[in-house]
Amino acid sequence: MIINIVDIINSLVQSIMIIATINYCLEDEYKKDNKELILYTIVTCLGFVISYKFIGNSSLNILITHCISLIIPYCLFRKDILGITVGHTIIYFAIAFNSLIFSNVLMTLNMLINKEEYVQILQILLIYAPQFIMAFIILRNLDSINKIYKVIRSRNLSTISFLILSLILDFIGSFSIIIQGENNPIFLNIIFFALSAFLVAITIHFANSEKKAKEIHDLNIALEEKVLELKKIKHDYGSQISYLYALHLMKRHDRLGELLKDIIDGHNSITDQVRVSNRSDSIIATIVNSISTKDINIVIDEQAKIEEFPLEEVELQRVISNIITNSVTAMDGRGIITIRTLYEFNKIIMKIENNGPEIDKGIITKIFEEGFSTKKDDKGNHGYGLSIVKDIVEKEAGKIELFSNNKKTEFKIIMPIRM
Repeated sequence: MIINIVDIINSLVQSIMIIATINYCLEDEYKKDNKELILYTIVTCLGFVISYKFIGNSSLNILITHCISLIIPYCLFRKDILGITVGHTIIYFAIAFNSLIFSNVLMTLNMLINKEEYVQILQILLIYAPQFIMAFIILRNLDSINKIYKVIRSRNLSTISFLILSLILDFIGSFSIIIQGENNPIFLNIIFFALSAFLVAITIHFANSEKKAKEIHDLNIALEEKVLELKKIKHDYGSQISYLYALHLMKRHDRLGELLKDIIDGHNSITDQVRVSNRSDSIIATIVNSISTKDINIVIDEQAKIEEFPLEEVELQRVISNIITNSVTAMDGRGIITIRTLYEFNKIIMKIENNGPEIDKGIITKIFEEGFSTKKDDKGNHGYGLSIVKDIVEKEAGKIELFSNNKKTEFKIIMPIRM
């Protein structure tokens, strides 16, 4: 009789803990008034009592009381399912963990003492008393519980994750009762069926999660590629505009008009439609004049026709401007840069040489890598120029070589002759 009264009190205390904690942790817009809280607390308590009355302290009762403790808050608060699940899981974990520890202590003591008259006293002291103490601590420290709630919720875990965690606790508690031999064989079959269904469900859940994770991973890779592409475009954009402006200053309006028309027509690359025709003025000089070279002297020695390079005019501009800009930075605004074109067997060569400082041997092997830079830039805007050059050259079956010592640094571009 005493045990039954204490158990009803325990059910009421657990109901208060669950409803009060969830209500305290939720945002103000989801909180309920005291009348609703009292009503749903009583309903939850009645659910616990009725379940215990008909099913007893069995493995199946653990699953049923779990469902009751979760469904009733869902009915009360409704709109914030994740918040309800997080708050419920915190309290349910505390209740289940407390019960598991002290029920095993009780089982051990019963085996040692083995006296019927002490069973109820030990049950009250080791099962119910720890629950009452824990409830008192939790209800007095709801601010701390709310902090735990906010930390857990900020991890962006799903509702399913918390349900899985609490169900694992249920099955641990259920098997603890099964081991003690206090279970109906029918309930045992139901528990094993529920466990099988649970394992199938979480297998499907994690399989779907893995599939979604792979899709997200693939999308991230695609996004990173687009970001790198945009950084390259940003890197080139300024120099290409300078080149167009240089054409304007040199009154090469026909050429300027052709390039601008391609942009207006929406071509993905204005270089796709550009062809260089023979003319007396130097294309290289036009490109160099569009670049800020500070106090550096530029010497141009064209022994091979630039028109025989298998690059479109703006592609050529990108190659030369990126190498020149890189050289100007390394030379600290002083020195000489020589641009020379020549033939070598069935190849056409461009050498861009400067008398700046030697490039460290460890850097030479990395200098054409995408994103590599010796400049300190938190925004990641450097390290694409020479990578762009390498991509353009190799796209037309060419190659670029780099040589550096304490006297000179030379970029050598080797390409097939345009037929």
